[in-house]
Amino acid sequence: MNAGWYLLSALAAEWNGRLAGSTIVDLHSAARDELTVLLDNGREVDGIRISVRPGDRYVLRQADATRPRRNVTTLLGSARSRVVRGVTVAERDRLVDFGLDDGSVLRIVLFGPRANVVHGRDPAGVIASFRENVAVPGTPMPSPLPAPDPVTPADVRARWPGESMDLARAVARTWPLFDSLMAAEVVARAGLRVHDACLVETHDFERLARAAASVRADALAPRPVLWRNGRQPVALALVPSSSPPAPDAQRFDTVDEAVRVFVRATLAERAFRAEAEPLVRLLASVVERNRTRGERMREELAAASRADRWERFGHLLSAAALPETPGRDSVTLPDLFESGAPVEVPLDPARTPLDNARRYYERARNVRRARETASDRLERAADAERTAGRLLRELEVVRDREGLKDFRARHAGDLARFAFERPADAAPLPFRRFDLGRGYEVWVGRNARENDTLTFTHARKHDWWLHARGVPGSHVVLRVPRRERPPAAVLETAASIAARFSKASGSGLVPVIVVERRYVRKPRGAEPGAVVVEREEVLIVPPHAGAEP
Repeated sequence: MNAGWYLLSALAAEWNGRLAGSTIVDLHSAARDELTVLLDNGREVDGIRISVRPGDRYVLRQADATRPRRNVTTLLGSARSRVVRGVTVAERDRLVDFGLDDGSVLRIVLFGPRANVVHGRDPAGVIASFRENVAVPGTPMPSPLPAPDPVTPADVRARWPGESMDLARAVARTWPLFDSLMAAEVVARAGLRVHDACLVETHDFERLARAAASVRADALAPRPVLWRNGRQPVALALVPSSSPPAPDAQRFDTVDEAVRVFVRATLAERAFRAEAEPLVRLLASVVERNRTRGERMREELAAASRADRWERFGHLLSAAALPETPGRDSVTLPDLFESGAPVEVPLDPARTPLDNARRYYERARNVRRARETASDRLERAADAERTAGRLLRELEVVRDREGLKDFRARHAGDLARFAFERPADAAPLPFRRFDLGRGYEVWVGRNARENDTLTFTHARKHDWWLHARGVPGSHVVLRVPRRERPPAAVLETAASIAARFSKASGSGLVPVIVVERRYVRKPRGAEPGAVVVEREEVLIVPPHAGAEP
């Protein structure tokens, strides 16, 4: 994040006057891969905060720093009580040294797989290490390896990559100490007429060398600028930019202040995005899911009912004198309700004609029930789509964690209504869990034995039990916060999840048994997962498309 050599050199130069003569009073870690060194100069305490997290490395100073009261670990005790003599950066390498009064150094390594903070002496070796898995006492101290820094056109030509690539990338390869903004500025100041590294000719290397010298001089006398896109930090630059990477510029008098603002703003933005993006995805999925549901229900309401046709098939099969053996794909029968013309009735070959008749009757009943409630379900889907869309538009203008906190508080009820995501603490239980908010939670078995355990061990008598009717599927339990019937919307959501985890998950609508757990029992000697249900109700619901945890 701010581990470039020129930036570290500027920080060390600014810190020397402030930190020299300070005593190290504490070294502690309050977060993984992050170390804070407290330095007391007799007037105030500065904190040097160091992160060696992969992809997130930085060092910054915090004024008036203190040690947190809880959840901290004391480290590198051998450096405690030592006095800082000065702060230096290795020649052309990203090693930051805090020289101490006993001749030892506190060395910060902000690059590579062995990024670390160590206390030790050259050449005696490491005394103590922040990351014990990287360096242990007695091992050699990390030593500098100066990076190439070509000056003459011949030096530039010797290091210039021969393959085809973008010019800025080629500059970064040639001058490894230049960050991406500095490399882009070299290209801009060189004013080359080619756009590919392999097309650069001999006379172009002199222009590149002059441009690099100009950028190097500016970096050694930095004028820090934090480039932002609105509130969002984009980049911290030490040199003037011919092509700004963002529209808004915030200028600073010191690199120390610029680094502090940049790192804090970047970390705050990341934390905000980590909280906001799951909400954005959730609300967008609710909008899309309910839009699809609405379209399906409108089609269902607009289409002629299939119930009459299926009921007629059931009547014809019941009235026909057919052998009660399975194996037929269809049968042709005279239509007793029309002119007697023959009609072909499709059959499930695994069922007998009478079982097929019962199946047609049940399908007719289910369709009629679904049509009876379709208007109500359509309105609920439309309301959910409108509400989630409104929240999504409002969330798009929230820019920080305080705004996000206020958004969550104002819309807690709606967010709980839409919160189908699996909670982070679900791992210890042997089955899937879905938090529906307001104290309601859905638990789903993964196999027959888990189904038994869920239903007869974990479920309470006043919880609600759900299962797709007439097809294999998971046992589903709706855990309730109080002994009363859950709201209709909560029951329908739980039923949709039960439909999703059944063999009928590919159907548009699925009948789901809904009953209090106390009315579910296991017959003696029954196979795992087999139950008997009394006082069942049936809800006709679509499978919940977002139910995968």
